[in-house]
Amino acid sequence: MQTNQYQALAMRTAKMFPSLQANMDHAALGIGSETGELAETIAGNWMELTDSQGVVNIGEECGDGCWYAALMSDTMNWKFEDLLITDPVVVRDMSFGLHKASQTFSPAALQMMLTAFSGEILTIVKGFQIYNKTPDADKLKKHLSLYVTTLAFISEVHGLRFTDVLDQNIEKLQKRFPDKYSDADAVARADKA
Repeated sequence: MQTNQYQALAMRTAKMFPSLQANMDHAALGIGSETGELAETIAGNWMELTDSQGVVNIGEECGDGCWYAALMSDTMNWKFEDLLITDPVVVRDMSFGLHKASQTFSPAALQMMLTAFSGEILTIVKGFQIYNKTPDADKLKKHLSLYVTTLAFISEVHGLRFTDVLDQNIEKLQKRFPDKYSDADAVARADKA
């Protein structure tokens, strides 16, 4: 799958709410929780606490993070494929820390950068939700872009192709939600059976 197909396929399985604020909250909470789950999976893999499925689980968590980034993109009328930065010079100019982490191929440094970017996303959404502050769309898009790009680097450092991570995420969601999103299917999790 090409990255330009991912958002439409991902949003087929999205539970959408009637307000911008609720959809932003949903996406931001998902980004935060998936960042934590990915950190736990990477740490377990690094310390050899997981079985041979460790890298597979890392790919699954990266895919889940991308799903929430696609939800935020859809909510903000952006295109997911525009978020992925492939030019190292642009990465360096947007975040020298991410540039250095991508050069060292350090899973821990990349995870720390991912945590920083998800924190920035959550801060912007918190300001909107709690303080009724108009979201800075440019800053939100920048950090969402850095978040997705970091997920691509994390995939790569673990020997996974990013497009394969996206494909596997959609395959999982097609099993879980054969038609479209439903609360019953979300609870049943047919893909885990």
